[in-house]
Amino acid sequence: MWQSNWDYNPETDKLPKNITIIIVVASIAAAVYLSYILV
Repeated sequence: MWQSNWDYNPETDKLPKNITIIIVVASIAAAVYLSYILV
């Protein structure tokens, strides 16, 4: 396994994944929101 600055903890491994999903959803929502404004 690769090492990083963050200590790997299976219990908190879900947090980064949730943050990634939130960022993706937020970016898609922002793109749709901007498209409605431009149109």
